[in-house]
Amino acid sequence: PCSVYMGAVDIVRQAPNVDRMRRLGAEVVAVESGDKTLRAAIDEALRAWVTDPEGIYYILGSVVGAHPYPYLVRELQSVIGVEARQQMIDQAGGLPDVAFACVGGGSNAIGLFYPLLGDDIELIGVEAGGTGDGLGQNAATLATGTPGVLQGSYTIILPLMTACIVANIVSVSLSRESIYTLKLARRGLSIVAGREVSVMKALRVNEVMTDRMHTFYEGTPLSTLLEEALSSPCSYFPVVDGKGNMTGIFSLQDLRMVLMEDVAALGPLVVARDIATTDGLITVTPEDDLDSVFKKFGQKNIEEIPVVSPEEPSRVIAMVRRKDVIEAYNKEILRRTATQA
Repeated sequence: PCSVYMGAVDIVRQAPNVDRMRRLGAEVVAVESGDKTLRAAIDEALRAWVTDPEGIYYILGSVVGAHPYPYLVRELQSVIGVEARQQMIDQAGGLPDVAFACVGGGSNAIGLFYPLLGDDIELIGVEAGGTGDGLGQNAATLATGTPGVLQGSYTIILPLMTACIVANIVSVSLSRESIYTLKLARRGLSIVAGREVSVMKALRVNEVMTDRMHTFYEGTPLSTLLEEALSSPCSYFPVVDGKGNMTGIFSLQDLRMVLMEDVAALGPLVVARDIATTDGLITVTPEDDLDSVFKKFGQKNIEEIPVVSPEEPSRVIAMVRRKDVIEAYNKEILRRTATQA
């Protein structure tokens, strides 16, 4: 048997769908508690689930949670994008320049966007902007959220949830697929309604870079690295030679991996160049746009990138952080929205 929990308000709104589900044999349970919509329905479904976790299988039709749920929703909902794409070709003679989709639980957006990822189409997701970009003022997960692990899944979560993550069993989060969609060169998903969102190309590294960095000489011994790096506010550390040219970079995570080994035995032998990544170094210049920078963050899943001088590509002058890029993007979106309102 299949029991579908729906808020009493949503049952009225979606009467045709309710009728179809009942005709197919499902029991539609009207939830009269709370706001009588999706949020209350989820709570009620979870209450039923926890009473018999071995006999009840819980599933939510949104792009949330661990694999394979987001994958299943993406595959099933992709019929939206497949049919919309074909209909545009048949009725308009070609593909659209822009595709819009609302972003709530993610199923509508990923269903439309996924079949269009290989096309030269601007993809614009419209999130719930609420009353502002402050904590608790909106539900714009992609635009104002931060990466984190929720219910065992690496995802983007709203800042407000970090304070109540233990108490939340089901929360507003988007799947790995949606995060990758965000990182693709599709100009991002944003909270604006019908506005141009490819603002990253208009922003430059010199607007967000910081000169607060900590470099190490490549011959610095491990004992000094541990003492200074672990007490530093920085997370990534460029390594330079005697002339000040960058020869590599290491992160706190790299240092922690060393700590897992026998430090007492390795201490006198290990120096900064041994820990640093030296091949395939990723760098940017002050005049690079943030769109290209964001793509580089995704290449190796890193959080900071050295900024080098255009005249001396081996000379580190600053660092650019992923969180600062996202913050600058969000602020510019909000500024343009306010200006055009």
